Parts: sequence; C-alpha cells; structure tokens
Amino acid sequence: MNSTDSSKEYYSFTQQNLTDKHSVRVEDLPSFFVSRKMQPKLYEEEYNNFPDGLTKPHETALLPQNRSKNRYKNIYPYEDTRVILDIWDPSKENDYINACYINGFKTVHKYIAAQGPTKVILNDFWRMIWQTKCSTIVMLTNLMEEGKHKCEQYWPDEGSAEYGDIVVRLIQCEPFSEFTIRTLSIGKKNRKSQGGKTEAHQIIQFHFTAWPDRGVPRFASSLVHFRQKICAAHTKQQAEGPIVIHCSAGIGRTGTFLALDYLLDQAEELGYINVMKCVETIRKQRVNLVQTLGQYIFLHEALLEALTCTTLAVSTSEFQETHKKLIEMDKRTRKRMLDVEFEKLPMYVSDPAEDVYENAKNMEHRHKNRYSNILPDKNHCPFLNVYVKGRDSYINAVFLPAYKENNIFIITQTPLENTIVDFWRMVYQFEVCSIVMLNTLSEMKEEERYWTEDKNILEIGPFRITLESKTCDGISANYIMLLHYNDERRKVRLSRATYWADGKPVPMSPTAMLKQIDLIEKWHQESGSKPIIVHCMNGAERSGLFCVIAALLERTKIEQDVAVEQIIKQMRSRRPHIIPNVDQFRFCYDAMLAYLNTFDTYSNFTGL
Repeated sequence: MNSTDSSKEYYSFTQQNLTDKHSVRVEDLPSFFVSRKMQPKLYEEEYNNFPDGLTKPHETALLPQNRSKNRYKNIYPYEDTRVILDIWDPSKENDYINACYINGFKTVHKYIAAQGPTKVILNDFWRMIWQTKCSTIVMLTNLMEEGKHKCEQYWPDEGSAEYGDIVVRLIQCEPFSEFTIRTLSIGKKNRKSQGGKTEAHQIIQFHFTAWPDRGVPRFASSLVHFRQKICAAHTKQQAEGPIVIHCSAGIGRTGTFLALDYLLDQAEELGYINVMKCVETIRKQRVNLVQTLGQYIFLHEALLEALTCTTLAVSTSEFQETHKKLIEMDKRTRKRMLDVEFEKLPMYVSDPAEDVYENAKNMEHRHKNRYSNILPDKNHCPFLNVYVKGRDSYINAVFLPAYKENNIFIITQTPLENTIVDFWRMVYQFEVCSIVMLNTLSEMKEEERYWTEDKNILEIGPFRITLESKTCDGISANYIMLLHYNDERRKVRLSRATYWADGKPVPMSPTAMLKQIDLIEKWHQESGSKPIIVHCMNGAERSGLFCVIAALLERTKIEQDVAVEQIIKQMRSRRPHIIPNVDQFRFCYDAMLAYLNTFDTYSNFTGL
C-alpha cells in the first residue's frame, strides 16, 4: 500500500458537521425525499458544485509506457491515491495500474476503485488483488453492453487460468436473476519451489448484471440487496484487504455503489448522512466518482430504500411477528402499517422513459393490445422471429425474472382472436413447455380459446394443436397438449386455474395458488430451464401476482427471508401494473405466512 497523503481525504462527522445544511437525519429521509421531488433542481445545483474532471497531479498515468493501460482518456488515477504495484519481474512489469484507494467511513483505504480490466492489464489486475490481500471484488458492468466491450473477462469459466504469476481457479458460480456470485481461488507461483506450486486464498466476486449501460437501475431495491449479500460475505470472511470495485471506467457505477456503502456505514453509526459531502470527498480521491446527475439522484433513492424500508427483507424467524404488525390498525392514523407500506411503493421509483412503449403504440400494433394502458416495455419484450405470412415480431408480453433465473416467466395478456397465432409462435420459439392461465372461461370469447377440449385438431396458422389428456385436481384443469409445427412435435402443458372467482382481486385463500405454483415448479424441473408463460386478461394483475408469489417462494427457500416489496419492485420495473392494489399486496404476505406455517417452527426453516 502506498504511503501517501490519501488518508487525509477522509470525512468524519463532528458536531459541527451534524448541523451542516446538507446533513439529514435518517428519520427525516422520507420528508427530505418528498421535498426533493417537489424541487428536483436542488439535486442539479448540488451536483454542479462538485469538482469536475482531473483536479490533481496524475503524471504517472501519462507516461508513454502506461498510456495503453488506460481504458479511457481523461480518466486517470491521482498520484496521491493511485495503487502502486509491487514489481515482481522488472523486465515485464512496472508499478502502474488505473486504480485508486478510496477511504470508507472511519476506514482508511477501505476500497479500491478501478477501471474494468483490459487485455493489456489482466496480469496487473490480479497482481493488485494478490498484493492488497483483497478477498472481495464487486463488478458492476457486463462484459459487453450495446455491442461494445466494457470489460475483459478476467476469470475462467471452468477450471483454472494463469495471469502472469497468478493462478485463478473457479470453485463455484452461482447465478441469480440480477447478479452472479463467483467463488475463486487464487495462488501465486512460487518460482523457488519444486514444480512451481502456489500458495492460495479465496476470492468472492459479486457481479451485478442488471445495471443498464446508460442510466441507473429503475428500482434501487436490487442493488440494496446486492450490497447486503456483499456485506454478509465480507464479514464472514473476516477480510483484511480492501474491497475492489470496478465497472468499465471505474467512476460512475463504481462511485455510486461505493458512496452507497460509505453512507450506509455512516448512517448506522451516526443516524445522519450527508450525500453531498461524501461525493465531494470521494471525488478528491478519484476523478468524477458518481459520474452523472442521474446516478447522484439514484444514490439518494437507494439510501431512502435501504434506510426507511423496514420490511425490505424479513427473516423467516421474524416473519410471523412482522405479519401481525403489518395488519394491526394504528389508532392515531386509522391506517394499517400494510397500507402505509403499499402507499410508499411508488416513492422509490422513477417513471420509465416514454420511448420504451413506442413500438407497442405503433398504429400497426394497437389492435394487438387488449388494453391500451398495459403495454410491453421494448427492453423486455419477446421478439418473435418464427415466420408466419403477414405477421411481424410484436406481441404484448414481457419477460419477468424469478429470484435465480432472469427471464423465466413470460407474462402476457390472454390472446385476442387476432393474436392467437402470435401466442403459439412465442410458445414454439422459446420452447415453452408450461402455460399458466389465470382468467376464467367466462371472461373470454369462444373464438379466443387457443387450446382444444376434445380430440379434434385445432389449426392455428401453421400450427396444429391436439389434446393428449386432461385432468382436474380441484384447483386447476390440467391439459397435456401436442404442438405440431412442420415435422416437429412438442409436448406443452396448460394449467388453467379454477380457484379464482370473476371480479375478485385475489383468490379466496393462498393455498390453491401455492399448490398450483408447486405443480408448475415440478413441470419446470422436468422440462429444464425453459420459460413459463403466465397469462390473464390484461397480462398484469392476476398473472403478476402469480409470478411475484413464485419468486418470493424461491427466494425464501434460498435466503430464509421474505422480501415482498423487493420482488414487487423488481417485477414492476418490467410491468408497472403488477400488484395494483393493497388487496394483492396483503395477499403476498398472507401467502408467505401460509407457506411458512407448513413448517413446525420458523427458526428451523431451511428451505426445502
């Protein structure tokens, strides 16, 4: 670690700082955020006051031998904060890497903010990881975004790979819908030992995959949860070295996440935060951390989410007590905590850009939408490429994530007569083996039925559908159908719910839905990781509730917590009309209570 004056770039609250006009008490955050919604220009005024561009000496980055090691022009480490590498082989190496030490709250050099590795610096990157005794890497970019290389892959997909004197071996890769956790073992070659054996230690890489290249995540809850996973692992490891954080340039997403972590540590100890002072301070350590106004605003949203959303994730052992509190009536306000939490949901989200619905609003597609206000986001809409004469690529549907698998659900409206052929195109193209129908037969017109109830062959454009069998189990009618297309024949299962009455926002009890989800999960396990189509009349309300409950169950089995609001926000980022009323919001909690009540004790719940 370089002995510089970088430790001086450290901000700690004093009593005077607590009265600074930019300091906000945690309990005042909701009212602060509401006032900022009414005066958004204040964000811009603060942001424009930050030091911009390179403000301190950075001559090492500009040396001829180092220029190729910088991914972007004008993004260079300062002399007093740059990471200085040990030189193991003077014939091949020097001490330069585009990375800076950043101080955390009351912790000197808690972080290293780095650019995403390029081919030129792969060996240097791992030399830095080894030298600094880093055990946690936070990656906030994808390797490719919008057709551009953002970061070189610096780990093996399997087995091991050598990066200079460092040997990296993949131990485990655990993908989730919005992030991936990789456990790596790294060792340094011992040139003096026989056979070049290595001494090794373990690294955990947390790779957040849901941050769009231009912009910020629509909901902060996923990033807040991601940070919680990192903190838990970092504490468990009893890590000594800094946390290495990188995106592509190592300033925008990197700075936003770093500031979030810094400020949450600050809030935990002092009950106050000062976002402006934090960003101002970390920018003195690396150029333009928190790179855009949008990221600065998002940082506030993430802090609000993390510090005021008390039911963001409730452990299974505490859930019964939380459920009781949620449904109790507050004598003063005459409101249940449940109603208050539901009303707070819109507070944490920015409106989507209008152009995400432009394709759905095209004149040629309007007749394919059952409702004009429930349209697919173009960023998550299936693109149909199965050729049928006179049909284009559009369908009113969106991919939704579960907890581990990203695009496991396709949520869609019940097909109109003129879109049934597109529905079957989607089934065929995405190799769908399971369909869940949540509307009643009485809501549909006869000509909108896309399946057959008897042995007759149903012909839909180039597709032929035949019925192999039908069974009823008291909660659903279950069909096994054969889809014929050209010379292919595929088995498709349809589960048509019979437990949800017309006009009701929720089923009479959660039990039936839990049983249907269990059935679909078994079908899914048999068919592999193929998408599941879930539909209701508008493609949002009933089917959205089903997908939310299914994702909640999956997360609860893995994490042993219940994260209703986080899952809802994640789903709403793709289909805003999901969980539109407090009845469905309560149903989510009731369903999870019913599920957990199947176990003897919450504390012994381990996730089957």
